[in-house]
Amino acid sequence: MTDRSGIKTENRDKALVIAITAVSFLCVLIFNLLTPMLTDDYSYGTQVREAAGLMDLVRQEAHQYMTWNGRSVVHLILRVTLFLPRILFKFASSIVFAVLSVCIYLQIHGRKKWDPFVMLMVQLGLWLFTVDFAETILWQTGAVNYLWGTTIILGFMTLLKRRYQREAYGTGLGEAGTVNADGGKAGAAGAAALAGFFIFGILAGWCNENTSGGCFLFVLFMILRARLSGKVPAYLYAAGLGNLIGLFIMVLAPGNAKRASFATENHSGLYGMAARFQKATLTIRDYFLVLLIVLLVCTVITILRHRREFAAWYAGREQTKEPAGLADILRPLWEVILFTFLFFATAYALILTVQPQPRAYFGAGIFLLIAVIQAIQVCVREEREADCATGDAAGANSGALLVRAAAYSVIGALALSFFFTYIDCGAQLARINRDCEERIDYILQKKAEGADEIFVAQIHPEFENRYTIAYESDLTDDEYYWTNVAYQTYFGVESIYAIPYDEWKAIR
Repeated sequence: MTDRSGIKTENRDKALVIAITAVSFLCVLIFNLLTPMLTDDYSYGTQVREAAGLMDLVRQEAHQYMTWNGRSVVHLILRVTLFLPRILFKFASSIVFAVLSVCIYLQIHGRKKWDPFVMLMVQLGLWLFTVDFAETILWQTGAVNYLWGTTIILGFMTLLKRRYQREAYGTGLGEAGTVNADGGKAGAAGAAALAGFFIFGILAGWCNENTSGGCFLFVLFMILRARLSGKVPAYLYAAGLGNLIGLFIMVLAPGNAKRASFATENHSGLYGMAARFQKATLTIRDYFLVLLIVLLVCTVITILRHRREFAAWYAGREQTKEPAGLADILRPLWEVILFTFLFFATAYALILTVQPQPRAYFGAGIFLLIAVIQAIQVCVREEREADCATGDAAGANSGALLVRAAAYSVIGALALSFFFTYIDCGAQLARINRDCEERIDYILQKKAEGADEIFVAQIHPEFENRYTIAYESDLTDDEYYWTNVAYQTYFGVESIYAIPYDEWKAIR
């Protein structure tokens, strides 16, 4: 029975979780509104304008499946969002960002039902440690490929895990609870669950090569876990089969082979694989070193806290009770181990492809973020429980206080840093968006005047920041440069050149 103070605390925590999520949604919505069309948005936009409706978009995507890329689920979504008014995409993508954050939150085991600290870690982790945020969250083509695709995948994983844990433990996903009276051996799923997880599994398997592969490993882990506990629910097999089918459909697309034929490498055979392994390792270092260090520190703290249990297990004896099994000792770290494994498997799976872009590590980064937040949550929770076990409810235990103080201080410092970064980058994004809008208006004006050769201004170089890819894809003074060609095709003019803004302003 919960007393009145407990109810008030839960209501306060619920309001904080909702507020943190809402603020993050508004922040990403503002940045989406300030992000113009870029690079491939124009290439796909040109194709989409030729479609009369949904069936034409499906036919376009079927052609791409045969000639270029097998990610039909996300690319069809991309075509639909380009076909509709662009403002709808900006709102929809911001909602998807919020959904992804909720899925990550729900994956954290042992948290409170409403846990502001965990949700704050999730939001800061996404904003500060996401791989190439500008490419994978804000740029429309990249966002649909990575943000939307990973949300589909993680949403599938979350719903699957939620159903299994409710049947096995009688709790919501990630919440503490006890095993059901039947030992967690829930009955077989109904026909609707079988069909739903099978279809959802196909979609999740058909989104992104390496992240969908990590999703399949996750389903295999759940099947193994259920097998060790007793009976495997039928819907787990249906989910795994659907996921594998979707993965095969994507990987075996004829367009993948044609696309790969354009890529070249300096080495082949074993030397080529070794070179790919080195590149993947260096990319992991460049993008994930901070998170890996935090993960290592939290894991060491947790292991040291259980050092006596480890010593007793290793020696095979203990003074007061029977030797504990290694699985029981490692139980607090199971989720950390699982998502760390998924991170490395998903990241190193990219050695099977030729020169992947860093943004391809987006899904791997989400798995690592879950592992890190879970590791921090384990440290903070266990130290809090240690205080309660010793009657030190005020937290005066020096070790427990130090761990929690460090965790809360780091998260607070990150929040403060993000605030200043967001304000600065937001102002720069507004200026970049102004430059792009001015450029488009000028192109349309000159086209209306009948000009076929149009000079436009490049974006001011001083506006560059971490939340835009406008500079990597800006127009150049070479009309045959791929970005120039995309603009020329999209606006239907013979040639477009770009020169520094000051020079353009002088001759305008």
